Amino acid sequence: MVEEPELAELEAKTLTELQEMAKELGIPGYRKMKKHDLVFRILETRAEQSGLMFREGVLEIAEDGKGFLRVNGYLPSPEDVYVAPAQIKRFGL
Repeated sequence: MVEEPELAELEAKTLTELQEMAKELGIPGYRKMKKHDLVFRILETRAEQSGLMFREGVLEIAEDGKGFLRVNGYLPSPEDVYVAPAQIKRFGL
């Protein structure tokens, strides 16, 4: 989960500042990215460099409250991420 202060700090930066950060992080194609995309890629790169997994997809919640983040559309795949019922409840997913 992205901490709100970090996200807010990045969103407050100018495009030029974000491009400099992206350059330092080695993000390819950063000069052509829009500000929103740069913020996302910076967060993603930082997470990966810290050993964290950054995923996006469709959250499927089963009747028993367990969830699976489906990363390849709506069908199950080995890349899917398990989401505990406590996390679903905590973040109102």
